[in-house]
Amino acid sequence: MIPNNNEHLRRLGVPYTYLIGWSTLNKWYYGVRYSKRCNPNDLWVKYFTSSKLVKQFRNKFGEPDVVEVRKIFNNSEDAIVHKGIWTCHFKAHHQFCS
Repeated sequence: MIPNNNEHLRRLGVPYTYLIGWSTLNKWYYGVRYSKRCNPNDLWVKYFTSSKLVKQFRNKFGEPDVVEVRKIFNNSEDAIVHKGIWTCHFKAHHQFCS
């Protein structure tokens, strides 16, 4: 995780991928976050994904029991590519809400 007191990194933004899941329901979402001010420490504190399906799932089943930052990147392009590759692999092996 990125320390909250690192103003330089907060200003630049830190692209990352993340996993959200309801393990008892075997429902998962692998996402990517990138913006000028994104910070992995904000996941499920200030940022709850932009996925409409995740929002619907939260409303129906409550909060996920798995919320993990999976990987931090130096740039948004690498984060986006990684998310695409990982999503294809994950869909082949798990139920996925996307």
